[in-house]
Amino acid sequence: MNEMKRITIRVPSWVKDELDKKKDINWSQKVRDELIKYLKKEEVPIELREIICNYKNNKNWDILRALFLYAVIYEKTGQPLKTNLSIMFGNKSKEIEEEMIKVFEKLGMKDRYDKVFQDRNFCDVLLDTLFEEGIIDCLEDEIIQSFEDAKNKDKLAKALWHLNLYLKDETDKTYLQFESREMEFLFQYIFEKPEEIIRELNEMGIIYYNYYDSIAYSHKSYDIPIYSYKLIRNVNEDPYKYSLYDYNNFKERIKNILSEKRNRDFLKWLKEDYDKNFYDDTTVQTFKKQFDSKYGENAFDNTLRELLGKGLLICYYWPHRRRAGRRSSMPTHLFYNLSPLGKKYLYEDRKSVV
Repeated sequence: MNEMKRITIRVPSWVKDELDKKKDINWSQKVRDELIKYLKKEEVPIELREIICNYKNNKNWDILRALFLYAVIYEKTGQPLKTNLSIMFGNKSKEIEEEMIKVFEKLGMKDRYDKVFQDRNFCDVLLDTLFEEGIIDCLEDEIIQSFEDAKNKDKLAKALWHLNLYLKDETDKTYLQFESREMEFLFQYIFEKPEEIIRELNEMGIIYYNYYDSIAYSHKSYDIPIYSYKLIRNVNEDPYKYSLYDYNNFKERIKNILSEKRNRDFLKWLKEDYDKNFYDDTTVQTFKKQFDSKYGENAFDNTLRELLGKGLLICYYWPHRRRAGRRSSMPTHLFYNLSPLGKKYLYEDRKSVV
């Protein structure tokens, strides 16, 4: 996975104040441009840089977003790319695909792994060019604006708030991968029609569909591209702005959750071993039976739904792993853990309330 490295620059306070006044200027891009210019390292073909700059100057964000997908989707058949183009651009997808082919032909590139410059794969060179020309920053702004114009913004904001729980400190990565079942499991406890929310996020380009295939694994995923991180952070930092009133004071929310004994009992059981396998696991089924007997029919499922829906828990999922070489096979694996916010408010002062 390609990554952009982060650096920190210290400046006098008056400089920071002046930078803050000019909010219309992308200072990160300006600093990046000057550093590249100073180092005099031309790391991509001039033709590619010119093509990218031309699309940027003409604000042709659709083709630039499509090129980003081409750079990060590694499945050999190209079907995931075609699927995303169809979902994101509808009837325009064929036009976008043809435009991409023209770019590849102009560069003499036949395969994503062609060595087009300094013995580097084309997809890596393309991704670096998109970063260096500030395309990621531009796509970031486009995604935010698209979200602001969305009709279903309240539900989408709720979905993004929960996805933020998985971002952690991984904001330098080009994308964050969710195994598809993981996102589907999470959203089924939050929305009545989770598939519609996932589809809409995909249509807007906030997430995209991917497919991984190797000797050991074959599974589909939904990935969050780096240009969606800022939008997701915005929702998390100011949920009130996005009508997520119940998410505004998470500490108070924790208190309300823990006021119910069944929630406390569930967390105490989960705390014993956060690696509990929720697939055909005898321990889980035994506790579920006891829990339902004590608190009523479907109490286990309803409690899990509440803790996930309110952001105290997050789920993780691994698909079946086939036997490959020295690596043995592994069954499907699903487990739940405290979310980062849950850990922060429950254990930061070593005053565990469960």
